[in-house]
Amino acid sequence: MNKKHKLAAFLHLITSILFWGLIVFLTFNITMSLFFKDSGIKTGKKSKIVNVNGYLIPVDINLSLRNHGYKYSKNGSSVNVYDDESLNEDLTYSGLYTKEQVDSIIQYPTEKNRIGSSLKLIDPQEESNFNFTNRIIGSQANIMVKPQKTFLSIILFFNQYYKILITILILFFLKRVFAYLKKDLKFSTLVAKNVKIIGLLLILKQVLSLILTATIGSYFSHILIDTPINFENAFNLSFHPTLRFNFSMFITGLSLLVVSTLLNKGNDLQTESNLTI
Repeated sequence: MNKKHKLAAFLHLITSILFWGLIVFLTFNITMSLFFKDSGIKTGKKSKIVNVNGYLIPVDINLSLRNHGYKYSKNGSSVNVYDDESLNEDLTYSGLYTKEQVDSIIQYPTEKNRIGSSLKLIDPQEESNFNFTNRIIGSQANIMVKPQKTFLSIILFFNQYYKILITILILFFLKRVFAYLKKDLKFSTLVAKNVKIIGLLLILKQVLSLILTATIGSYFSHILIDTPINFENAFNLSFHPTLRFNFSMFITGLSLLVVSTLLNKGNDLQTESNLTI
């Protein structure tokens, strides 16, 4: 067995291990979610993982700090200037000071103090390497929920496991490709067919992701935090529906369809060459 065949054999082994490992993982998770309540894998006295008493919904998280700026003081007078507002928009002082007085306080203050919430970076040298704004860029996350409608439960159940299922199918067809290549490194309709199926599965995965996240997002407009703790003067936090679509994986799927066409063409040329000889 030459090096190329050994590489194909090694890849076949890796895909086989991943294939069966994901099957066990998927079976375990589905079993726990269907037949056990508040279940999970215990990792300590008070902690556990794989909490399956609910389903994950994708959301966009946006966080911004409020009342973030400086308080300028001079001769008993003070003006607050917030980072997210233009100068002189503070209505508290609009009737007390003229524009010239406000400019004088801000330009020649006897005291200047940070007000509101702010981000503080701690580093070993205690040096200030960054100046933060009050805006924190949103990111994607998941929130665990318990659906109250049967249809929504089905949608969320499918959304929870379809990616793993499609990944298992992709590994199955990859396993078939490497199983053939470790025996014979030639053009084959079998390889072309399996590559085409893998490409279609990658495309299907992204299309389903877009459809499912759009469907789930139609059930809510935003999520609020209901708490007696007064944090409104510190920051704004919001959760909104999001669409999940990996354009790179979609393009990869399309590329594999092109590769499968080229493999079929190569197999035809190889067959014609063999007949000519």
